[in-house]
Amino acid sequence: MESQLKQKLKTLPESPGCYIYRDKKGEILYIGKSKNLKQRVKSYFTKKTTREDRAISS
Repeated sequence: MESQLKQKLKTLPESPGCYIYRDKKGEILYIGKSKNLKQRVKSYFTKKTTREDRAISS
């Protein structure tokens, strides 16, 4: 992850809340809610491997 993104993730609370993803123009792409904001937002920026991913890379 980029260091600037890591710094922003550190400032997020681990409490419930809502979040908005916007594109470069400021248009709303997605609105979500979570029980743990830090964990949810971080999950969008970390790659999770699936069985299919592992099978392809093998």
